[in-house]
Amino acid sequence: MRGTPPIGGVGEALAELRALLLPGKVPLKDYDTEKVRTRVIEILVEQIEKINKAIEKAGRKAEKGAGGASEFERLCRLQAYLIQVLDGVIKNLSQEEIRKKLEALEALAEEGGPEGKIYG
Repeated sequence: MRGTPPIGGVGEALAELRALLLPGKVPLKDYDTEKVRTRVIEILVEQIEKINKAIEKAGRKAEKGAGGASEFERLCRLQAYLIQVLDGVIKNLSQEEIRKKLEALEALAEEGGPEGKIYG
């Protein structure tokens, strides 16, 4: 299989982030912001660490048909974006701003190489 190998759990982590940050119609009085922020930070740190391990093993040479970017470059870009999102959460961005960053992260994660997604 060519392209970037799957990074286990990223898809599930994105789904959990979306559920935490976009809970639907939850009364504001019932929304535990601090608990949500804490869990979001934990998820982001876990995924940054997983991607860091994948970066250590990643090939630095772009494969034919991979859009000119090597596996290493794609993973570094994904990790950098996760770090930006983490920084924003720590700085207490509004829920709408976090939603936009999450959508951009999902688009970046789905970019992948010739085999598609870079997460499992």
